[in-house]
This record gives sequence, structure tokens and C-alpha cells, in this order.
Amino acid sequence: MNSSLPVRDAETWRRELSNPGPSQDQALNELRRLLLAGLSGGFGRHGNAFLEDIVQEAIVKILKHLNDFSGKSRFTTWAMSIAVRTALSELRHKRWGQISLEQCAEETGVDAAARDVVDPGADPAQQTAEQNLFAVLHHLIQTVLTPKQRVAILSEVAGMPMEEIAAKLESNLNATYKLLHDARKRLKAGLESHSYTR
Repeated sequence: MNSSLPVRDAETWRRELSNPGPSQDQALNELRRLLLAGLSGGFGRHGNAFLEDIVQEAIVKILKHLNDFSGKSRFTTWAMSIAVRTALSELRHKRWGQISLEQCAEETGVDAAARDVVDPGADPAQQTAEQNLFAVLHHLIQTVLTPKQRVAILSEVAGMPMEEIAAKLESNLNATYKLLHDARKRLKAGLESHSYTR
């Protein structure tokens, strides 16, 4: 352990990070080093520039939410969890950021889902029943959902994070959850009208 680094308890971290001056500068430098070291193991393959950007963004969030720290864990554990969530969010955004909902829905489609779900080892009657279910589901997605509901639900099936779906819809999370909830209700009612029940 480097004895030149001060040992801070949670209250010291909070106090020093809250008050501009030399103590804050020193605390910020140590926090930056701790976060970089902590992230490098899991995210180092993404490069130093990625790590530096994530640490800077995480520090901004940490400073903004200092008063939210409850003290249930060590301060450094809490700060690291913010940095990890920031890194994961950025990686999800990089993965999905260039893909439109329409592209995602087109590439996913019910037909692709059917290929993944229909059990090739099942007996022919079971395979036929599963294929018929997906044919009905495909028809319902095309006919009972609005265009916005259609692309949102197919993008969700493809694994696109809810935050990305909301951003691409230029909406917020609550409205996106409601949109998907309403879409599922329509699909459920449609499946029930075709005698498919749980």
C-alpha cells in the first residue's frame, strides 16, 4: 500500500470533495487514480482514452450525487459502482447507438425469433404448433401494433436497452415502458382471440 496516500473515511471523502481548494484537488486526484485502477481490469481492453472518459464522467456524477451517498457501503465502493455503471452504459450506447429502431426491428423480426425458439428436437406436431404460434404472432405484430409499438417491441426482443429505445423514440423511460406495456396487452388480447392462452 502506498503510504503517501491519505486514508479517508466516507465523511472525509465527502467533505474534501465538497469544498474547493487543495484538499479537494488532492481528493479528486486520488479518486481518479482509484477509479482508473478499478476499471482497468474489466474495461482496460477498450483503451486508455475510453477509461479516462469514463472516469471523468463518473467523477461528475459522483460530485453531483455526494449527498445521496447513504454510508451503507464504503465510499470507494459506492464511487466504483457509479463508474462501472457509467462504463456499461457507454458500451451499450456504443453497441446500439448507430442502429436505428427500424434496422433493429427488421433484423430481429418474428421469423428470426421463431428460428431461435422453435425446438428442432421436438416431435413434428409440436414443431408445427410452435411455427403456427409464431405465424399468428407475426401477423398480430404487423396488424394490431402501431408502427412505433412494432419497432419498439422488436428492438426490445433484440436486446436493445430500454434507455436506447427511449432515446431513439425521443421519449422518456416512463413513456417507453407504457408504450411497450400497451403493445404487450394488444398482443396478448390478439393471441387470446386466436385461442392461445397461458
